[in-house]
Amino acid sequence: MSIRLSKRPSRVKLKGRAEAVCPISKTVDEYIVEVEYVPREHALLIEEFERILESYRGREILHEEIAVDIAERIRNAVSPAYVKARRQVDL
Repeated sequence: MSIRLSKRPSRVKLKGRAEAVCPISKTVDEYIVEVEYVPREHALLIEEFERILESYRGREILHEEIAVDIAERIRNAVSPAYVKARRQVDL
C-alpha cells in the first residue's frame, strides 16, 4: 500500500523492529531494521512498513536474508529509484 506524492522527497528513511526465527538454531532473533529509499511517484505508508516487519514474526529466515527480502518487498511496492535495507541484531 502506498501513497502518491505531490512533491518528491530526495530520500525517505524508516526504522523499526522485527523478529524472526533462525532456521538453524530455532531461536527468535530480534532486529533493528533501517530502510532508506529514493521514491519516484509513490511512497510506502508507515503502516505498510510496520506490516512488512510484523510479517517476519514466527517466520524462519536467515538473518543474512532478511534485509534483502525487505528491500525486495519495498521495491515491489513502490518501485523506488534506490533502496537500501540494513538489519542489526538487537541484543
